[in-house]
Amino acid sequence: MSSAEGRRTRAVLCLLLALLVVPVGVARAAFRGTGTSSSTLTAASSFDDYPTAVGRQSPSLYYRQDEAASASSTSTATSSSGSSSGTYNGRTDGPSLWWKADEASGTTAYDSSGGADPGTVTGATVGATGWSGNAFSFGASSAQVVASARPAVRTDRSFSVSARIMFAGTAGTQTVVSQDGSVNSAFYLGYKAGTGWRFVLTSADTSGATLNQSLLASTAGTSSWYDLVGVYDSTAGTATVYVNGTAGGATSVPALWNATGSLEVGRSLYHGAASDPVNGKVDDIRVYNRALTPSEISAISSSTAYYGRWDFSESAGASSAADTSGNTPTIPLTLASDAGSPPAFGQGGKYGNGLALAAASQQYATSGSTPVVPANTSFTTSAWVLTNTLGSYADAVTQVADTGSYFWLTFDGTYGSYGRWVFGINSTVSTAVTATYAPASSPVNSWTFLTGTYDASTHLMKLYVGSTLVNTASVTLNYVPTTMGGLQVGRGRNAGSPTNYWPGTLDQVHVYNRALTQAEVTTLYNSGGAQGTEPVSSDVIAMAAAQTGALQGAQQGQTGSTAVAYSGTANGYDTTQVTTPSSTFSLECWFKVAPGQGGALIGYTNDKTGMSSSAWNQNLYIDTGGYVEFGVNNGASSLTIIKSDSPEADGAWHHVAATSGPAGMLLYVDGVKQAMTGPAYTTVQNYTGYWRWGGNQLSGWQNSPSNPYLVGSLDEVAVYPVQLTAQQVAWHFHANH
Repeated sequence: MSSAEGRRTRAVLCLLLALLVVPVGVARAAFRGTGTSSSTLTAASSFDDYPTAVGRQSPSLYYRQDEAASASSTSTATSSSGSSSGTYNGRTDGPSLWWKADEASGTTAYDSSGGADPGTVTGATVGATGWSGNAFSFGASSAQVVASARPAVRTDRSFSVSARIMFAGTAGTQTVVSQDGSVNSAFYLGYKAGTGWRFVLTSADTSGATLNQSLLASTAGTSSWYDLVGVYDSTAGTATVYVNGTAGGATSVPALWNATGSLEVGRSLYHGAASDPVNGKVDDIRVYNRALTPSEISAISSSTAYYGRWDFSESAGASSAADTSGNTPTIPLTLASDAGSPPAFGQGGKYGNGLALAAASQQYATSGSTPVVPANTSFTTSAWVLTNTLGSYADAVTQVADTGSYFWLTFDGTYGSYGRWVFGINSTVSTAVTATYAPASSPVNSWTFLTGTYDASTHLMKLYVGSTLVNTASVTLNYVPTTMGGLQVGRGRNAGSPTNYWPGTLDQVHVYNRALTQAEVTTLYNSGGAQGTEPVSSDVIAMAAAQTGALQGAQQGQTGSTAVAYSGTANGYDTTQVTTPSSTFSLECWFKVAPGQGGALIGYTNDKTGMSSSAWNQNLYIDTGGYVEFGVNNGASSLTIIKSDSPEADGAWHHVAATSGPAGMLLYVDGVKQAMTGPAYTTVQNYTGYWRWGGNQLSGWQNSPSNPYLVGSLDEVAVYPVQLTAQQVAWHFHANH
């Protein structure tokens, strides 16, 4: 018997026991809900619904994740416990599905929205050069597709869908994105030769269905990326297609049907057959469960994406720098040395901690063999740099290509009285083009902001110092490396050997998918390291509220219950400061995480946001293998951690409860005990802090993911001042069934 089968069997037994052992004041009854979908906790005279079951144990905080989507940089998390208030530290109006198509190989399209809806790649090519990073490539074959395992959106309600497309050929009808029923797709977003761009909604899942079309009469080319968006507004009864931010004609649409099949990229379903295959590359596929506004569509069309972002905010003891770009998969930078011990975090950076490097020990950070910038594409690289000395070359940011570097952001300490800043690119395998600037005073022991940009359309490279454009050079790239290597922070490469180690501290290393303008460089320079104020703020959306939740439907009176998807860039937190944490507590929530993703579910730390906290106690998280882990810091630099019997990152909703108290530490998944410690465990680290969810400091915790922010969905987050019993946990789980 497998562990999953065993757990299901034990869950049934727990249910039977729960029905026999009924808490005082609760009448045993059939499964009939008497609760409400609101955030208010109410008692019931019959079998409890889930919120009522939670309320009986008087949680100190209970966040149901039922808020509407918000475009504000912070918004209120509604408390159901009556004694707390909470905040979402980021926008919550993100997509419900986001396939960035940045995978280099394999057959999985990872969902970066946190909605845990990955796609399966069949026949299409993965790793083609994309609009941002990589893309999926299709060869005009209806056997090639990227498909989800379940519907991405309800098509009988308002929704929006977008994608980037570059055609290799424009003949015939090509559907970029669709969602299937049994006979037809509910919608077709694509292009038809001789007609133009179109967003089509079918009136029914039958062969005689009417096609309601929004059209934009324009001829597509084969060498440009187009941003294609379709919007259905059920309130207005209209459908509209947009191309590069320009709207086509809105068409009236009667009430639609709900397609319950797969979201598909690269083809559609028409009269029961796969049809209208794409001939070209598709990138950046997004689905929203609402109608986007014209201004939002304009922002998406002109948006900038990260290739990678590293703010070096990790505490001492961490061995790698998290990529906080929100990309999936992320690209962490591993700390390393060619002649001694690796560098350590926890040093003073420009903003918070930084990466302090000792050139004598040849210290650096690297993405290994994983490249960050594709060859011959536009990009921007920036960093805050501080050098301790003149007199030598020192590379702040480079990327390996063959035996040398593809690009480099460098300090030439041998030049003149005070050295010079250099941005360089190898235009061929043996020809370098540089833009340089010599400062008027010594930069030693002073922070300097450097930015290098390359625009593939104008062939111009530019160097900025601070917010000032200091030099421009023309470069024609004819160099396609045989081997493109990883990003290097703090060292370069020449003639096959590492060189030019950085003597000082580096902070806030960012790489973008296009050449930023001077105004955007100025914005970045003035951002203070805050992600929400950088040039990609319109593109990186931290969370998506109003997603389909974990709680069951009308039977339990919970049809209005929703969840929040977390994209790996921000978290929610309780605003009440806890002055004396107790070793007796319980953590509980529902989570949905896809294979290969993870992060913190619930934790306690001395910071509400960010990852630079110096103290943290309790953590409940999904580890690198997809297991649930629960740990406590006892205040003597000792972590006690237990984990689930099997991986739970499978794209399905799971209930988890972690308890601590006189019975020891216990971990339950879907109502069944998974692991426990003995009752000897008694203490937690004593400091003032906050409860937070969707992201917490995990540095030093076993099997912790490189990005501690959650990529996944949460529902019904609760913290209790008591240790829940096994019976109470079982009641909570089965109250949702």
